[in-house]
Amino acid sequence: VGPCEEMLPKRKESVRILSEFIEENNLNAFPEVLVTPDFMSGLSALIQSHSIGPLKPNLVMMGWSADPERTSSFGRLLRLASELHMSQIVVVDRGLPQKPTCIDIWWRGKENGSLMLILAHLLSSTWKWSNAFIRVLRFVEKETDDEQAHTELENLINAARIDAKIVVKHGSSAAEVIKKESKNASVVFLGFRPPPVGKDQEYHDTYEKLTEGLPTTLLVSSSGDANLFA
Repeated sequence: VGPCEEMLPKRKESVRILSEFIEENNLNAFPEVLVTPDFMSGLSALIQSHSIGPLKPNLVMMGWSADPERTSSFGRLLRLASELHMSQIVVVDRGLPQKPTCIDIWWRGKENGSLMLILAHLLSSTWKWSNAFIRVLRFVEKETDDEQAHTELENLINAARIDAKIVVKHGSSAAEVIKKESKNASVVFLGFRPPPVGKDQEYHDTYEKLTEGLPTTLLVSSSGDANLFA
């Protein structure tokens, strides 16, 4: 952040550091550094204009901000990416196990569920996660809703043609059921929507509480382009 003329040497150094990190970790990635007067302006310009030839990114991945003082700017960031029709992954990072065994997806609707299942399948396709099984879980309030929920998840898995175990749980609190069922998972996928204007603090507190006690959790918001039922 700063005047472009003054920050060019720092930009050059930052590109070098990123390039070395990518090479040392054998990542299939490209480095990019943008000098900008402020973070939000820079992010807006980057996700609107960045491309690799004719290929334009359609997904933004970022870390969860646990700093309560940044809730407002973080909420604006999520809304901006959504308004630019970008899917998003927000990582609540608590490390990953050496031998992953279970990938949990909490299905709460088609809007984010298709993208979560696709991402989980891609993760399980890597060599380190090849022995991990996928569970698609759904919370319902009443036991009488179990059969319908199970049928809907079966239709999802059949449409995706992905091997996964179906789990339907009911109870009085979705947050408590999620924590109980997924506390020992290797990674958890949960859907989210960007917070409305003026609700940033409430959003932050809700997801801080929801992910407390869980392993590394990926919060996923889909632009709607990934649709297994299309």
